[in-house]
Amino acid sequence: MNDILSDLKFSFQRGGLLVKLIYINAFAFLLIRLSDILTWTGSIPHAWILSYVAMPLNGDIIYRPWTPLTNIFAHYDLIHFLCNILSLYWIGRLFLSIFNSNVRLFYAYFLGGLGGSLVALLFCFGANGVLLGASGAIVCMLVAAAITAPRQSVWLTFFGYVQLRYVAIATLALFFILIAGMQNVGGNLAHLGGALTGWLLALYWQKHPQAHTTVPSFARKSIRRKSHMSVSFNPDWQYNGSRADHNREVDRILEKIHAKGYDSLTDKEKKTLFDATNK
Repeated sequence: MNDILSDLKFSFQRGGLLVKLIYINAFAFLLIRLSDILTWTGSIPHAWILSYVAMPLNGDIIYRPWTPLTNIFAHYDLIHFLCNILSLYWIGRLFLSIFNSNVRLFYAYFLGGLGGSLVALLFCFGANGVLLGASGAIVCMLVAAAITAPRQSVWLTFFGYVQLRYVAIATLALFFILIAGMQNVGGNLAHLGGALTGWLLALYWQKHPQAHTTVPSFARKSIRRKSHMSVSFNPDWQYNGSRADHNREVDRILEKIHAKGYDSLTDKEKKTLFDATNK
């Protein structure tokens, strides 16, 4: 047991931001569900912890002003949790492959989650329910990635390679259909709020390539103060630009294969494709 805990602690400390977000979501889920055990004993009221982290959609928000942010780490149903964690892992890795920036991942997760919470609150205020889940933040990452690299192809089971822009369009269309059918309106409005935030972030980053590529100055001071060592932070926007150019070249080669077949590729194009598939 100690070995397992040590391994988990090590992977959390050594892992990047995406790993830490997954761990935090998992820990919050376990804490919420384990609190049910205390509920059975009568020690605490039902869903006591959940009531403090989920965002109420009625006037109770006044007494829980922190919940627009805490709800993006809260899950109660196992299926909801697993779907969001798997989506966070897949889309988070996709986001990092395009932006190669943990700082931008940080902004996308928190601003996307906050944007989704505020949109849901705006349109559903007064409803008798709560909002919880990381899906608004995840949709934010998906849309930001699709705006930045719309022609990048991703593999989808049963569909094969699909360009990222079509994945984002189909996902958003599904949310609108569900809202029209009055299915989980608050949750799907949060998804659209996250999508809007992702769109705005992507446009901002395109206009300001160096924005959000380094740790903010207040965080640097905090890190130095805690570690007692000098820490340097280098902008990665130049690397991001060359990586985006490489992704566009791979997309062009894949489109050429689709239109004319593999034999139509030049030796240079074949080498580029081989290198990309073996990274």
